[in-house]
Amino acid sequence: MPTKSLSYVDRGGCDFFGFNNRGAHVAIEAKQCGEDKKSLPLWVPPDGGDRFGVKVHQMQHLREVAKAGGFGWIVWKRGEQFTVLDTMPLGMDITSFAWGEARWHPIGNLADRLEEMLGDD
Repeated sequence: MPTKSLSYVDRGGCDFFGFNNRGAHVAIEAKQCGEDKKSLPLWVPPDGGDRFGVKVHQMQHLREVAKAGGFGWIVWKRGEQFTVLDTMPLGMDITSFAWGEARWHPIGNLADRLEEMLGDD
């Protein structure tokens, strides 16, 4: 019986890249900030320096995985809460994601939430 855990994980264009036991690719970019940050910048250009946010190459990687039928997610930890963002609907016209637009969960539930999402078909 397949499980929802990752079978293989490696470094790629984002923080975590691998596949689950069903053979679906999984790519995750992890971002962390304090509660003072009100949004997560997306598509940050290479010349953006050390600016907080998801860089262009990271967004491209995540969206390519999602377009191919895999899971391309951003896990955003803000204070002691987290949310998981699907990158498919986040086109280049969306330059940031406001904290109020997301469903937040206690950080202690991260593993359970990811397993639940990996099990969705």
